[in-house]
Amino acid sequence: LGGAEDFVVSEVGSDGPDADSLPESATLYLYGLPGPAVELVSPSGNLLGLEVTSTLETTLTVDSEFSREDYLRFYSAGDLYVNYDLSADSITVFADANWDGSGDLYSREPPVLTLTAHNHTLGGAGDFELYGDEIWYYSYSEEDYTFVSELVVPLNSSLGNLEIVSTANNITVAEAVSRTGGHSIDLNAGDTIYIYDTLSTDTGDINLTADDYVIDGLTIISDTGDITLANRSDGRPIALGYTTPGDDLEIDDEEISLILTAGLITIGSRTAGTMTVETADFDTQNIALISGSEDTINVVGALSTTTGNINLTVDAYDADINVVSGGSIYSESGNITLEALAGNSAHINVNGPIYTTTATAGKGNITLTAMTSNDGGGTYSIIDVNSPITTVAGNISLTASNIVNINIVSSYYYSEDYNYAYIYTHYPVSSESGDIAIEAANTVNTIVTGSSPLDYYYDDSYNYAEVYIDDDIYTTGDINISAANNLTKNVSADSIEEEYDDNSDNYAYVYVYDTLTTTPNGVASTGEINLSATNDIATTVTVNDSIGDYEDDSYNYAQVYVSGNTLYTDTGDVSLTAANTISRDITANSIGGIGGYDYSYEYDYDNDGEADYYYHNWYD
Repeated sequence: LGGAEDFVVSEVGSDGPDADSLPESATLYLYGLPGPAVELVSPSGNLLGLEVTSTLETTLTVDSEFSREDYLRFYSAGDLYVNYDLSADSITVFADANWDGSGDLYSREPPVLTLTAHNHTLGGAGDFELYGDEIWYYSYSEEDYTFVSELVVPLNSSLGNLEIVSTANNITVAEAVSRTGGHSIDLNAGDTIYIYDTLSTDTGDINLTADDYVIDGLTIISDTGDITLANRSDGRPIALGYTTPGDDLEIDDEEISLILTAGLITIGSRTAGTMTVETADFDTQNIALISGSEDTINVVGALSTTTGNINLTVDAYDADINVVSGGSIYSESGNITLEALAGNSAHINVNGPIYTTTATAGKGNITLTAMTSNDGGGTYSIIDVNSPITTVAGNISLTASNIVNINIVSSYYYSEDYNYAYIYTHYPVSSESGDIAIEAANTVNTIVTGSSPLDYYYDDSYNYAEVYIDDDIYTTGDINISAANNLTKNVSADSIEEEYDDNSDNYAYVYVYDTLTTTPNGVASTGEINLSATNDIATTVTVNDSIGDYEDDSYNYAQVYVSGNTLYTDTGDVSLTAANTISRDITANSIGGIGGYDYSYEYDYDNDGEADYYYHNWYD
């Protein structure tokens, strides 16, 4: 039930809230004031659950004891008074349920209110203070504590999940709070979470959300569960490892050392602002640092673990990850993953070293991914390596990719979109025994449907997939470097009145200006070297009537260029491929004219001053 006026909730019989005794029957009466009663009756005689919501800034009063087998949920957009004990498997008492910062919890005068349940959720606009399983609530409007409750374990059970929400203010862990049996703790504060005593689970997760954290000498610990410290406000800047107080969400090095789990530690969220990492040592922990709203993670100092994995993710319209000069990312035996995920442009700039040092096979992998995905084109994904990336036994993967899915219903189509996927390596990329893969790719799927006769189709798009190797790459594993454009174009209409003109340019380049070797220092290996530049383009045009003119003036370049330096293996193969694979399937009753051009180049420069060159002029 929901309403705009006050509710008084009672289970004392048909005489209303002032009745003196609680009947034995499983019949509930809700008395709206003014107005008649609403009677809820269960056919079985056992009411399993009750949820009551008041949606305006008024008052919801729970004015008698309630017991349910399953749940009791009381929500008020304004104040919520709980005057009697409650009992259920799951209990929710939530003031300020519309999260506008106005609405307090109230409980009866002593004795302390008892909430007997397996799972508990409490919410309000004021401060919450947790003293173990006793919850105190402070109202700023009353300037006093207005709600005190004890969380009681049901018979033959244990305390389950705990969720505390301060919609506008603070949450303080004043005495140790613990959950076992895989149950979780969720604290969500409008301002700051203060940890003055241990917050712990065994295998359950600990999820904290606030705009700042104070972790004062005692731990946030889970045996194997995940621990998350997220921002509350969108765009909230985050600073890790800083010792000088500022206005950001700050977690200093000492506080970082107090966050312990064999699971994953996540800091930030996809709504967080710019994250800046000064010096952050996570010891053996697995960590994930996430930003989204303001598009950037800057590593300006040493970010490190010993055995843990490191994951950095920016998920935004424009996404940047910068390891600046003087910054570094290191894990002894964990994996390192950097992901810039964007709708428009994704950049990873490596101006400080990224490295792992374990000799254990399968560990110490390094993965950098700059990827965009949208439905309109005009995308950029770039990885720029200006400092060494090294592992001992791990694999290294660098991927810049754009994924574009265009689906348009219109009377015409005109495109001048540019999609760039670039990778530049100006410093060595090396692994002693792992594989190294470097890939730049554009995948563009275009569907154009004429809403009536299609006046014209004109595609003047550019797709660049390019890899430039400007320093050594070496390993005893395989080296695979590729640049690829994969395009599909599907056009359908009753007719195309003027012309169909494909004037797109597609460039797939692999340029190698320094040594690639799978036998560094003469070490025996079976490692291979594979270089490929490819355009794969499939066009299907289906027209029920006629096409005015069909013209294909697209330019498709697939180039592998190796300068005067060495491609060297021990016993592994070396493969160089430059290829255009183009298919056109055109269906119409008549076509006014048809023609087009194709270009294909292949280079294998071996110091003799000559190059293979292929040219094909296509008409049909």
